[in-house]
Amino acid sequence: MLHRVTWAIMIALALVVTTMPAVASDYEDQCKTVRTFLTHYIRHEFSPVRPVIPALAQNQFGPYPVVWEPVFGSPRFDAHQALVEFTATPLEKALPGKGGVLLYKQKGIWKIRQVLFYGKIPRIFNLPTRSVTAVDKAFEPTIAALAEEFVKHWQRGEVDGLMDKWYNWSTRKDEPINGLSTNIQSITVMPSAFGEPLVTYKGRATYRWGILRYSMALEGKLFLTKEGNDWKVRGNVMGFDF
Repeated sequence: MLHRVTWAIMIALALVVTTMPAVASDYEDQCKTVRTFLTHYIRHEFSPVRPVIPALAQNQFGPYPVVWEPVFGSPRFDAHQALVEFTATPLEKALPGKGGVLLYKQKGIWKIRQVLFYGKIPRIFNLPTRSVTAVDKAFEPTIAALAEEFVKHWQRGEVDGLMDKWYNWSTRKDEPINGLSTNIQSITVMPSAFGEPLVTYKGRATYRWGILRYSMALEGKLFLTKEGNDWKVRGNVMGFDF
């Protein structure tokens, strides 16, 4: 009997040991992917970002993230961007209950760029704070309707509808911000309400211009998904704590 127990323990230990490298490798790959994404995304270097974000349409936004339809506020405009803020109850409790649908004007057509969750508007996006011109204000109902229609497609899982209204920002040419560097100090990976990894990160972005230097904290949340053997960052749904 003792002999059988000893063998059972040895087999169990062997299974644990053989699975540990895969788990460690997964975590290392996740951290590497997140660092690559953040380092280059913040610097507006899109070509290094493209390999670490989803290629498949169904993975661009992932599962619908809130309990009910969000309550939208008034849109805000500038020349190329619009923001429709919302309040909602996220399924993932780590996300703030407030955010915005970010739109971009591409060749005269407004499309959805990303969905952001935040407590206050992240400075790094330089988002519009109000509609300035009379033309902008007159166009607000159209933008609000576009954001709401997009969210309904997402809620119903209509991938074609989402992609038809999505602006693929990753195809832009690199526009590196000279003098800007990032230092990602910590990355924590945990399960999310959607069954996919949720990443919480902390770090700093530093901008140097001659003898001048400005630094700001970076804190936020990202979702990961797996395509084939590779981890990808869902760059279209992000949470911010700064």
